[in-house]
Amino acid sequence: MRKWLLPEFVEDVLPDEANAIESARENLALNGVVEGIDLRVGDFRGLEAVRSDVVVANLTGGLLASSAEILAGAVAPGGTLVISGVTLEEEAGVLSAFACWMTVAERIAEDEWMAARLEPRTTPRCA
Repeated sequence: MRKWLLPEFVEDVLPDEANAIESARENLALNGVVEGIDLRVGDFRGLEAVRSDVVVANLTGGLLASSAEILAGAVAPGGTLVISGVTLEEEAGVLSAFACWMTVAERIAEDEWMAARLEPRTTPRCA
């Protein structure tokens, strides 16, 4: 069974977070996924260190770039990091921030937004 982590950045817990978690659970069930998903509300930068097979991060480009090392470190060897919430204007900077630890396996864009599936490098490029 693959282990997933869906990090979220929340400064203050708002009523909508409970709705977002419930919506995510409903979508997972509709897609036949009922086990192996860890949904959490909180600032992912303060969560316990965990390595997951799949990490999904729909965050702002700036937050993705500044948290690249943390997010890359949350991906288990052979795993996948999916990033989204990135404008085409932010894309180069965000992908550059991950370049030490991850390679782009797949990229999609729609209108002014892009998303990418990143995979860990066998050996990090940066010291």
